[in-house]
Amino acid sequence: MKSTHLGSPALLALATAILFGLSSEAQEGSTSTPTTRPATNAGPSQRARETPSRPEMPLSADILPARFQAAIYEVQGPVGGLSRLDNKVLSSQAATPETLLSALTQTGKARLLYRFEEPVNVFSSRITVAVSEPIVTGLRTTDSGQTLNNISYQNVGVVVLLSAQASPRAGKKEAPIVTAAIKLSVLSPGEKEIAPGQKAVAMRLVPLDHSAALELNRPQVVLALSSNAFSSLRRSADGSRLGETPIATAAYVIRYQFSPLAQGSAASTSAGSTRSAPLESKPVETTTGAAEPASPTNTLTARLQATVYEVAAVTNRLPALDVAALENASTDERMLQNLKEAGKPRVLYDIDKLVNVFSDQVMIMTNIPMVTAVRPGSDGEALKSYTYSNRGLRIGLSAKAPPKEAKRKGPDLTVSFNLAGEAASDTELGLGEPCVSCPVIAQEHSEPLELGRSRVMLAMGSASASGRAKPFIYVIRYQFSPAK
Repeated sequence: MKSTHLGSPALLALATAILFGLSSEAQEGSTSTPTTRPATNAGPSQRARETPSRPEMPLSADILPARFQAAIYEVQGPVGGLSRLDNKVLSSQAATPETLLSALTQTGKARLLYRFEEPVNVFSSRITVAVSEPIVTGLRTTDSGQTLNNISYQNVGVVVLLSAQASPRAGKKEAPIVTAAIKLSVLSPGEKEIAPGQKAVAMRLVPLDHSAALELNRPQVVLALSSNAFSSLRRSADGSRLGETPIATAAYVIRYQFSPLAQGSAASTSAGSTRSAPLESKPVETTTGAAEPASPTNTLTARLQATVYEVAAVTNRLPALDVAALENASTDERMLQNLKEAGKPRVLYDIDKLVNVFSDQVMIMTNIPMVTAVRPGSDGEALKSYTYSNRGLRIGLSAKAPPKEAKRKGPDLTVSFNLAGEAASDTELGLGEPCVSCPVIAQEHSEPLELGRSRVMLAMGSASASGRAKPFIYVIRYQFSPAK
């Protein structure tokens, strides 16, 4: 019996793209190895609802910092009930992600697929929360009667592109018009059986766009119905591409909201921090005696501290985590304690190093073996086939001086995070050998560089078609401090 190499090229391509190809501005820089560095338990549903408000005027024509939170839901049920879902009604029930989930369960079987909360630039940001998920494409039986699964990996997830335009009534100081372009791909149980009791898996592609005047603390709800999907078993006549096939209708609901970023003193955000302040790019000093004007430098050194926390979930449901409370955790110990309600947390990566904010890169990379196939050996032991897959973290930095009309010293920093991880899956290769899912998180945004201000990013998701797999949960905390 031969072993089979299963689905690794797509998985490796996705992880490589996330780690190397999603940041367009940061230049190659140094690499880093992990170091040890120090890191309110109320969930979002327990937090008092904040009053909706219009944002302050943008810091410049292309930067308006905010916090962006989004939750993506899937609802399965009778077509008649799903077709009666209404955006306006759902918006009135969306005070928190939990209240909206409760409302959706009145229509059908609802589950929370993805949830993330991150700092963004309203005028231009990109967020990717994706996963390379193993799916069963066929079964085979050994001579001894054991069943083995043929596995391939399917890339699914959500991509959010934020953009904004100044209101045509700029003189009236109107809020900018923000467009959230959302692309969602989801695995769903198919209609056809590939073996007794084993249904094929199909992928739904759901694009959603929504534009509205920016209003902070005001939840927005976007809705789409899907009755078609791309099945891995149905191809065109020449076998070159996947075919679209009808499956059970499902509704996809996205709740998103902008909130103001934390401002003012950052003394409590990090051990050793003194205050939050803009970082100024100083001119190059000259050694000649002539009174020549100093020219701006493209080198500005700061201390970057970044920690990635991974949480092993205790259930198959996405937990409620309060990012505002996580930002107040000044040490690793306090952060880990706050994350315990969601599962078993650990520090996955820890970075503490000097960087050039105008152009630098920090990377922690591990090439690990991953089982792709199993078969029984002559002695009854399982023989495994392996491939190698990249896991790690990449942080890209670039910066530029702020425009004159911004009236601040700057600089404006563009930071990108690209994380490739590993999570449990509810799919098996056979002989008791589990498959793994491979989450990938990518985010890029611009903001004024601020010393001593801790920022926190949260990303979690549950992508399996069955909904039985435990979700992946990642928290990233980062901050810049003066170089010493």
